[in-house]
Amino acid sequence: MSRNKPGHLAISASAGSGKTTRLAQRYISLLADPEKQVTPGRICAMTFTRKAAGEIFDRIADNLRRAASSDKSIAEEALKKLNMPHLARKDFLKMLRLFLDNLHRVNIGTMDSFIVSVAKAFPLELGIPMDFQVADADGTAANENRKTVLAALLVPSVMKNSVQKSFLEAFKLATFGQEEKNFSDLLDRFITSYHTKYRLCPDPDRWGNEETIWAGKGYPWKFAGDKLNTYGDTALRWIDSRKSMADKDYLKFLSQLEDTVNALSNYGPTTPWNESFDGTVGKRVIEQILNGESKTLLIKYGKKEHEIDHDAAKAINRLVHNLAAVEINHVLKRTRGIYELLSHYDTAYEEITRQTGRFSFSDLQYLLAFGDKAGKGPHISRNSGSSEKLYIDYRMDSRLDHWLLDEFQDTSDMQWRIFENLITEIIQGSPEGYERSFFYVGDIKQAIYRWRGGDQKLFSEVLEKNKTIRLETMAKTYRCSPQVIDVVNKVFSELPGVLPGKTIREWKKKEVWEEHETHKTTQPGYATVLEPRQTKENNSIEARFDLVADLLNEIQPLQRGLGVGILVRTNDTGSELVTTLRNKCPGMNFVHEGKSSIVNNELAQALLSLLKLAAHPGDEFAWKHVQMTPLAQILCAKEINRSNISTLLLQEIENGGFQAFVDNWGNLLFQVHKLDEYGQECLSRLEHAAAEYDATGQRNCNGFLTFMNEYEIHELASHSSVRIMTIHQAKGLEFDIVILPELQDGKMNMVKAESPDLLCAGKPSAPDWILKAPKRIIMENDPVLSKQLEESNEDSCFDLLCLTYVAMTRARHALYIVTTHQNPESAVTFRPSRFIKQQLTGEMEPESEPNIEISGKPYIRLYPASPDGAKWYEPDWPARKETKTKDAGKPRNMDKKQSTRTILKRSEPSKQESFVINAADLFESENRDVLDFGSAIHELLEKIEWCDEETDAERIIMEWTSGTTCGAEIVRDVSTQFRDALKSSEIRQALSRPTANAEVRREWKFDIILNGEWVSGAFDRVLIVRDKSGKPQEATIIDYKSNRIEPTEFHIKRITETYRKQMDMYRQALSMILNLPQDKITLKLLLTRIQKMVELE
Repeated sequence: MSRNKPGHLAISASAGSGKTTRLAQRYISLLADPEKQVTPGRICAMTFTRKAAGEIFDRIADNLRRAASSDKSIAEEALKKLNMPHLARKDFLKMLRLFLDNLHRVNIGTMDSFIVSVAKAFPLELGIPMDFQVADADGTAANENRKTVLAALLVPSVMKNSVQKSFLEAFKLATFGQEEKNFSDLLDRFITSYHTKYRLCPDPDRWGNEETIWAGKGYPWKFAGDKLNTYGDTALRWIDSRKSMADKDYLKFLSQLEDTVNALSNYGPTTPWNESFDGTVGKRVIEQILNGESKTLLIKYGKKEHEIDHDAAKAINRLVHNLAAVEINHVLKRTRGIYELLSHYDTAYEEITRQTGRFSFSDLQYLLAFGDKAGKGPHISRNSGSSEKLYIDYRMDSRLDHWLLDEFQDTSDMQWRIFENLITEIIQGSPEGYERSFFYVGDIKQAIYRWRGGDQKLFSEVLEKNKTIRLETMAKTYRCSPQVIDVVNKVFSELPGVLPGKTIREWKKKEVWEEHETHKTTQPGYATVLEPRQTKENNSIEARFDLVADLLNEIQPLQRGLGVGILVRTNDTGSELVTTLRNKCPGMNFVHEGKSSIVNNELAQALLSLLKLAAHPGDEFAWKHVQMTPLAQILCAKEINRSNISTLLLQEIENGGFQAFVDNWGNLLFQVHKLDEYGQECLSRLEHAAAEYDATGQRNCNGFLTFMNEYEIHELASHSSVRIMTIHQAKGLEFDIVILPELQDGKMNMVKAESPDLLCAGKPSAPDWILKAPKRIIMENDPVLSKQLEESNEDSCFDLLCLTYVAMTRARHALYIVTTHQNPESAVTFRPSRFIKQQLTGEMEPESEPNIEISGKPYIRLYPASPDGAKWYEPDWPARKETKTKDAGKPRNMDKKQSTRTILKRSEPSKQESFVINAADLFESENRDVLDFGSAIHELLEKIEWCDEETDAERIIMEWTSGTTCGAEIVRDVSTQFRDALKSSEIRQALSRPTANAEVRREWKFDIILNGEWVSGAFDRVLIVRDKSGKPQEATIIDYKSNRIEPTEFHIKRITETYRKQMDMYRQALSMILNLPQDKITLKLLLTRIQKMVELE
């Protein structure tokens, strides 16, 4: 076998071109080297999400399994895909065994998990507690940590008076010249927006330093000083002299000019920005003077140009220069104030996080990337003997010679700084990439995470810096139909000249854009741009929503078995859209997978109004709201009125907490007004959130109301639903049909981006200088600031190109771009919708009359011009109709029938019921304890084959305790609950042998194909009764549930409904496995906390 030289390799893999497959091939090729004998423990493969890491692992294992298959056809197909003809089945069998034997050493995971593992290996060197905890930077735990730090800075008993005074002075400076009323909100916004920027650039000389920004020359605008009124009087005298001879239009011009001059004459350090500066005349005066292109002042107003007298123009010129000088001075002071504020916060943050051991993932990244404010912390290394480096080979018990990084375009500067030293050592130590190697794959066109630190420029920079890395491109997709790829090529191949020149040049780079092709040359498909009738009334997002509803009603995708993804820009739009579609598409299921507020439903609003009355009995709005709900009937029956409501409700909350309150009043509501399935789901979510708040130990109504208003949930996807999500959420997914109704959001300007909050020169990870952005009119006309604004425009344009590309390339078969016609405007407003129309039709806003019907209503199809293909779905995906089962009859001749096999979607019954919580909550100790508790009670019950007189609870507990890793509190609580359960005669009977010919299966795992889905799961306990011949006659499925519930009829009924979908799927699965009719299978829940068996009807 030839010597395998993997080499250092970078792959630019376009959407759907098989980057995960290629990464898996790289991994397998490393294992295949017989000379180096690379083991899984020497390879590190990293990506950004656990889902993506799981896909990489599955792809590697599946490729090895198929190549090692005894089925010759399967093995040959796998070998062809892997492109390793020199290897035989026995080689892959050996590699598969090697991979499985070393599962405990396999390094396939996320960057975050690797960083955490390094921190756990070097806690002393990093100066952090050994038992530190990690949570997401945007999660609940991180929010609480931030509040703790701010409280420490503001509470006199915690922080020194001098520190507090300095902190508050910094806040005043940070808000200099601004009228801000909400201290806490603004302070929180400063911290969340700027803390990371501070950590990347802790040098005070780079924050609001005039000498650094303007390179020692200072900004070019001069203060008017005590001559401000003199200049103003000169200009106003000229204006007055012109009024007597002015016509109506000229008087309007002079009136606006007079307002502007008056405002300029009074503009000082504490003066707020005047609205006249943004008016037609004021804006043109300021722009022309700051631009400095002409010595005369000639202002266009209406259809005429008006020249201002030389002396008046000179005076106005000085006033405008003063305006710019004051504005620049404002932002310089604010920037320095922000720095001081962040410096105080960071000092307290460092101290508190290191003491408590509560870190975010970004905290650990910072520790490993920078170490401290001076950037002198230790860095990970393969070379030993340096006190400044963390020698990972020794401490982490591994020798990581080969590195594979996925989704490299989303890597942040801070993440790369962690790995750069290590990768450099690998490349320099093995230039040919044989002994050690570096491989990264990504797609710059899909770089849509700049807002959270991703730097797509790293992809090219690493290539340029390391000449031994070879670049390979992949632009042939396995996903999209020819129709979709044709549109993608037409839109992105030749960008229009209206876009920034630098953006166009970046897009044309080899590692960015290459003409796309598709392997799916015979795949049916369609791509179009649709609009409602071009009227003023239809120029709205609601008109686009209506079109989407009619399109879905026309296609009926769910009846045809087609998956649909409707991709939007924001979660708010998603919430509005799903409401519209649920009303206008009867019989169709919709899931909004974006985050939404837990209180966005009538039930939650009613209960929260009740709680508002507990805290504020005088709240008239809350009282009237409660009176309009079924709660009014309950209050009347309980003789609760305005005079006693606060006392009674507060006492109830104090005694039982908020979960008990929500539970009690939900139960009362259920008795007077039956809740439907959605209502019960909303109540369950409220209880779960209330339990989280109770865990804090607080009983504060205002705090709870704030907590609930900030609490976010999201719905989980279903195979039988139309899925609505943001474009960012859709990355990595694909759908049969993609609909894009929100490509003309007001913020999506590809030519002129929104003004940035901070101007930062240089690399994001090491800025040359930072400045709080002044008014845009000042930035655009300052020679230094305008350059940074231009770079911001270029970055924003590139990001919107990437976002549009990601959205369009999610489509397997069909792409529907839904826009509305807008009145022709200047090219300054060039949104993705106009960009696409320009590329496909040659016009930004082509005019057209309705030319098609969708659900019987007239609409406009701008592209394609030909109507062919609009019903692309009918031949291969006929709408399913409910029919009675017929005899199979004579089988059809399928010899000439093209295969219609599809990749099965995977489902897990235990995930049919889900409580949706913030991702960060998974790292909370309480939630981990809940998960551990459930697993522990399952482990104990699994040890019982048959419950009889010899069943010894204490012996079972002792055996389990000797091998468990659970904490002492969980062991204690689980043991108590297990003992109580076995004391229940009802449970003992359910676990005993019913007949002599009965058998039991415990933790019985299964994988079957059910209704076109691959269903995986595990039965907790199955009792099977067979006849004399061994044929199953009846069966019982018992599922263990350790939920916290009350032993009331209401709660028991709710929990049975919660798990019904899961249990029904279990019944279907067992019916197929045992070939037993479903009516012979009994479903039971064993509720361990209340020691009760519940049978599902």
